[in-house]
Amino acid sequence: MRITVDGELYAQYGLESEKDAVRERDKAKGAKSLAALARQRKLRLPELVRMWMDAHQDKAGSTLTSYESALKLHIEPRLNIRVEQLTLDDMNSFMRDLPKHLPKYARGGRSLGKRVADMVKATLRWASSPSVRLINENPLRDSTIRLPKKNPPRRAVQRSDFPKLMSATEKQQSQHLWLMLGATGARKGEVTALLWSDIDFVRNVVSITKISTPESKGAVVEERVKMNQEREVPLEESVAAYFLSIKQLRQAKQSDPVFPAPRKGGSIGHGTINKWWYRDCKKAGLPTGEGGYTIHSLRHMFTTMMIDAKEDVNVVSQILGHSSAIVTLGIYKHVTEEQKSSAIKTMGGLLMRGVV
Repeated sequence: MRITVDGELYAQYGLESEKDAVRERDKAKGAKSLAALARQRKLRLPELVRMWMDAHQDKAGSTLTSYESALKLHIEPRLNIRVEQLTLDDMNSFMRDLPKHLPKYARGGRSLGKRVADMVKATLRWASSPSVRLINENPLRDSTIRLPKKNPPRRAVQRSDFPKLMSATEKQQSQHLWLMLGATGARKGEVTALLWSDIDFVRNVVSITKISTPESKGAVVEERVKMNQEREVPLEESVAAYFLSIKQLRQAKQSDPVFPAPRKGGSIGHGTINKWWYRDCKKAGLPTGEGGYTIHSLRHMFTTMMIDAKEDVNVVSQILGHSSAIVTLGIYKHVTEEQKSSAIKTMGGLLMRGVV
């Protein structure tokens, strides 16, 4: 905005006085000086990403939390490079080595790699834009970052394996956790954030309105779920009765977590859950690691069973908290080995009719 303070041109820009015009003019000069100073300081990429995040605080809570995690755990320790020295080789090297820096329970890292790539590209576009001009040019302009290999195929816990898991965890708190995950199809963070007030034992439904994250170390983040898909999930009558008995046995208050931390109190942390999963699967003789089961496999089991039962995909989508049925179909287009065998047997029977 061009402001003339000597005459009365400032009035045409919605400013009420010459004093306001002077203040706006000085502010504009200050912004330009700040940008020039930033360029002289030889900004490093993590610092610039932080500035981009601060300028986009209107992002959804869950997105901002995942950005914060990616910045602290991956960009700051491994991409601490001066912006003008950043090259496509640096980014591709980062992506190539990313799987080595992930915890053992994580998948191939493609989704995290895409998140980091999107953050870096958005930061550089923003910082080099004419309105910001924190850097003179975008060093990755028109470059294509190579992401890690596609994640291995999703795998559902076979329904014949679930009883083995339940038997291996008898009288343990982890049994309650696996049962709730398998019975609702909810995500790990959604279940660990549950308070007893979220379960309506009259209507037998679970209200999913909040989430805990690995970064929050079990702390509940109120009024936020993935994609803002708050929902009510029905509980089968016997499952609801089982959890009601647990509540009564503990003499739990409505404000208490359904899945408390073993010693520290509060909601259980994700690290403890992951340890329990590998311990229980090993005891039950179930596969983990590359190509094996993950905790998310219980969500896939729930979905597969719903689809096998010919449930309306729109209903399944709402229970899972997807934004649409298209998302559900896209993610769960895989089928179980049992389904494949059954389909082949049926087709073989039809083809062999009348064959001598």
